[in-house]
Amino acid sequence: YVLIVDGEETARQRLVTIDRAVGNRWLVSSGLAPGDRVVVEGTQKARPGTPVKSVPLETKEEGSAARSAAQGAGAE
Repeated sequence: YVLIVDGEETARQRLVTIDRAVGNRWLVSSGLAPGDRVVVEGTQKARPGTPVKSVPLETKEEGSAARSAAQGAGAE
């Protein structure tokens, strides 16, 4: 299972089906829908039914692109 964040900013348990590992990631074949917000950090504290604060995850690719854009604009 995974924890998702519902519309009320509460952690909810969701059963997922894992197809296979792809490198260091997992391919989920069912149980998630587009737009679902999955808890990926703080899982040691989050429990089903507890309030959580969700923030967008910045991937390495997004972070690199943002830094490149900022450097190109003269920002450091």
